[in-house]
Amino acid sequence: MGRYPFRECVNRVMAAYKDNRADSTLVIMQRRYNVMEREITSLVSQGLMSTTNPRNFTSDDIEVFFTFLRNKPGRNGEPVKLKSIKKDLIDLDKLCKFEENNCVDVFRARCPALTKNDHHDRLPVFSPSEIKGIFSRSAEIDDSDPSLLRSYALLALYFGAGLRTIEAIHAEVDNIKFTDKGAYIHLTVVKGSGSYGHPRQALILPQMVPVLQRYLNWRESYLSDCGRSSKYVFFSLYEFELLSDNTIRQIRQLAENDLGLDYDGRKCRRSYGQYLKNRGVDIECISSLMGHNNTETTEDYYARISPDMALLQTMEKLID
Repeated sequence: MGRYPFRECVNRVMAAYKDNRADSTLVIMQRRYNVMEREITSLVSQGLMSTTNPRNFTSDDIEVFFTFLRNKPGRNGEPVKLKSIKKDLIDLDKLCKFEENNCVDVFRARCPALTKNDHHDRLPVFSPSEIKGIFSRSAEIDDSDPSLLRSYALLALYFGAGLRTIEAIHAEVDNIKFTDKGAYIHLTVVKGSGSYGHPRQALILPQMVPVLQRYLNWRESYLSDCGRSSKYVFFSLYEFELLSDNTIRQIRQLAENDLGLDYDGRKCRRSYGQYLKNRGVDIECISSLMGHNNTETTEDYYARISPDMALLQTMEKLID
């Protein structure tokens, strides 16, 4: 090992996973390792951990790092969630296992806190009033402001079709179909492509279709004026290449600011699933549209019948 053994190990692991993980996943892994390196280097300099070399980490070192993470303030000054810490340890374990070091497994056996069941409240979705605002504002956007139009078209795929970021980035214009009964998009690049992910079709909520159509019309004119072409729904307006995660976030922010809402792809996706459920769509259909391998994931995190709906439907079934 050289002067920076942690970084050297990270580089080897990232190279090994390059063809086995989606680009967006690799970006998250690299970001997590960068933060991890700074934190572990600091703990070593304080004499709290013995080394920065994953090959020589001990279970005591992992315990020190775990304790540090548990006491580190998260966003808004709140404690870091155990779920987030578990993800850090999973990626740290990759480094250690790469060096044939099982110290993380030994620590897990000694730490019941890591094996207990987590009970988290379901993460938030758009409220009915927020959804009404999205639908209403989307209907007003035209091509007089192309940047804002593009941002709402992205929202039409994020919230309007429940797409993940990697799916929105790789969405192809020819795979969007408009029919008399509604619009949908066929997705060939999905999260987990080549392993657990499979191509699927996602319904586009009818209220979000008009703004998407207006964007596609503007997009066609823009490409024609530039004498260029692209198969992707969204592309760099100057280099005509695939967009990065960072550029996607910048595009999304325009609609966020316009609506006065803070959201990300996950919140849009949860809201899509819950909206369909609230409209009475069968959970099997929702699960298929969202690309889940089973309905348990859909019910646990994305779409569960509301108490009011459950009460109403049960009362109706009990009426003689």
